[in-house]
Parts: sequence; structure tokens; C-alpha cells
Amino acid sequence: MVSVNKRVILHQTFISSVLVLLFISACDWLADEPDWSKIRVDLEENREKWDSYSPANYQYILDYAYPIGPYPNIPIRIAVKNGTVETVTFLWRYGREPETYTLEELKGSDDPEGGYGASLKDIRDQDWEYPTIEDLFHLIQNAIDIEAEEIEVKYDPEYGYPIRANIDYWVRADDDEDSFDAHSLAFAEQNE
Repeated sequence: MVSVNKRVILHQTFISSVLVLLFISACDWLADEPDWSKIRVDLEENREKWDSYSPANYQYILDYAYPIGPYPNIPIRIAVKNGTVETVTFLWRYGREPETYTLEELKGSDDPEGGYGASLKDIRDQDWEYPTIEDLFHLIQNAIDIEAEEIEVKYDPEYGYPIRANIDYWVRADDDEDSFDAHSLAFAEQNE
């Protein structure tokens, strides 16, 4: 039989545990929301900076980290011509040679040579697996429009394009995040 003192101690321990859990939950719910007006201004200013260059032909490297993507964290070089993705080069690691495909080759098959598996469009119903810089701006705009719970974006100081973004649409859900690094931007001649 449990003595009265032990029963009081168990009761106090239980109550204390419940209060601690409630406090932790409350802190999570009271966490600071993103500063939407600053995020909107940053997006607008950087999009204007990017638009001032009006690049129709360029290439850049994208590291798209998505937890269940076909090959997460494999950098890809995206070549854009006249504002449209022309080629995608998978920059494999661990000694595997890079592989370049046209967008038509990639969109025409869920499993091009090398076995890429399901596309991100199949997984997330999004059609930006191989985005232009403008597509990256649209992704950020969408996160702002729906007021994602967490958003952090860093822009290139010279050209204004997004070089890093971490977006979590709902922090209590798994696999709803978008995260990317964009770098190594190179402009191509307009007549190439």
C-alpha cells in the first residue's frame, strides 16, 4: 500500500510534469511569427534588382534539399535560354560523371538513364523540379502568400536572386518543407 506521503509526492510530480508540458507547448504556440512586411519588402527589392538585369540566358547550380526527393542534395546545373530551362546537368558526387539532359528528355520519362525515380511533381504535385530563377521567386512569393510558419531567405547582394531559402509551411507536419541553395550564377550571351 502506498503511504500518504508517497501519494502526495506522486501527485505533485504528475502535476508538475503536466504544467511543464503545457508551458513548453505554450512557448511553441507563442513563438515569433515571421516579419511579413520585411520579408515582402526584401522579396520585392531583390526581384526588382534581378529584373533590372533582365537575363534571358544564364545558368546556375541548385542544391534542392527535400527529404523524400528522388536524389536529395544532389546539385544540378540548370541552363536557361530565352527564359526557359534548356538543359539540366546532374552533378553527381563520389566520382560519378555529370549527366546532362534536355528538359524534354527529363519530362518525357519518370526514370531517365541513371534511375531518378519519381519526380518531385509526382511527390508534391509541384511543377518546378528544374526551376528558373523566376520560379524560385514564385516559390518564395507563394510561401509569403500563404504565410508559411517559418521562412528564411537570403538574396545575392549583387544580382538579387535568392541564394538560400528555408521554408516550413507548417512546423508540426513532416515533409512539407522547401529548402534550397542557388549559386554559381553565370550569364550567357543573349544570342547563344
